[in-house]
Amino acid sequence: MKTLQEFINSGVYGINDMGEQVKVRVDSRHISIPFSNGWRASIHIKEGKYNVAVCDHNGYFDWNVLKPFGLDNGTIDCSSEEELCKALTIIEALK
Repeated sequence: MKTLQEFINSGVYGINDMGEQVKVRVDSRHISIPFSNGWRASIHIKEGKYNVAVCDHNGYFDWNVLKPFGLDNGTIDCSSEEELCKALTIIEALK
């Protein structure tokens, strides 16, 4: 399985439909990783825990995309980097 740093390093860059640059963004409380499938992981970090939501290429949250995985609230709560990487693997595999 990929590490968080490998996911960050493999993030794609481009321009969205509004002419804005899409790129990996990392700071102390938030990570945004765009994938080649058009989805973007939006990761909020608080007290060593991670909350992951999915955005489309334009940055709009899609609260329904994770429902097939039993996540009715549209987000994934992770208590470790390993759980976070499992969540990112799901997002990377979306069609």
